[in-house]
Amino acid sequence: MNTSADDTHEWSARRPSGSAADSAKSQVRRRLRARRAQLTPEVCAERAGSLAQHALADVPTSALLVGYLPMPGEPDLRPMLTQHLHRGGAVLVPRILGGAERRELGWVHWHPEAALQTSAYAPVQEPVGEARDLHARLQEHADRSGRQHGEEPTAVLLVPALAVDSGGARLGQGGGYYDRLAAALVAAPPVITPALWAVVHAEEVLTAGAFSAEAHDLRAERILTEDGIESIGA
Repeated sequence: MNTSADDTHEWSARRPSGSAADSAKSQVRRRLRARRAQLTPEVCAERAGSLAQHALADVPTSALLVGYLPMPGEPDLRPMLTQHLHRGGAVLVPRILGGAERRELGWVHWHPEAALQTSAYAPVQEPVGEARDLHARLQEHADRSGRQHGEEPTAVLLVPALAVDSGGARLGQGGGYYDRLAAALVAAPPVITPALWAVVHAEEVLTAGAFSAEAHDLRAERILTEDGIESIGA
């Protein structure tokens, strides 16, 4: 998909804003997007292989990986998700439901040959197929894992970000989708509580205070980059 950093900025800029914190975040986002725009496809592909190697060494083969399909410049999870499927795991990726007013994500089972379409609400590719909320998908996985594996089901939510600080605070694209999702998981805990991993390039792991973190912002438990996995507070 040919989506420029400017396109991504325009998508984010249409979201409600107005505070000084929003303005400061917008400036940080512009710098980060400009840096991502300089990454070549070759660099992104090399980093994608490293992401897969680090993550799959840590994630059980029977786990549910809740990932995403990348926008240009984002860390590419597709090699990881494909390898996880081949070893018997399950994979979900999101579809945006309702746009800015609703700001919800529905989750669709993904495989490398899955049909895709351009989102009506963001510059990203989305899978065609039945979309259900994450609580329902986690319940499905728990039921299936109990039947097939007879073990405690696990899930990892791989969250895209523009940056994450050393305390786990995440800076997203500005749409609020993942912040709302994290809040929903806290408000109504699902049958499986997924581990929250922020996925960024290594140079996008910033010091605490590098951007304004607000109470509603998602906090990651771990940070996945091409250099490895960092646990917050470890």
